[in-house]
Amino acid sequence: MIEQIVALLPENSEYYFYRTNAGAEIDFIFMDKNRQPVAVEIKYTLSPSVSKGFWNAYEDLSCTRGYIIYPGSETYPIGKNVTAMPLDKLKTIVMA
Repeated sequence: MIEQIVALLPENSEYYFYRTNAGAEIDFIFMDKNRQPVAVEIKYTLSPSVSKGFWNAYEDLSCTRGYIIYPGSETYPIGKNVTAMPLDKLKTIVMA
């Protein structure tokens, strides 16, 4: 899935994996057109949630939006400008 996201990003985009020694982690971070970090978490469950470590990393990086990509069919808010969305909507995260 990360390769699919990278393929949608403009050429020469910056993207990262983020993890601290304390366990804060985000699967994929990319810089949007305004050079703001966007958090992407990948889940394989139909009822995705994120851990405290995700929220700590989200705050550490000053993310203003994030997405949880999962195999379901609904798009819905998780909190703090983080949205759960199905894989088939993946393209919308790089267009926002």
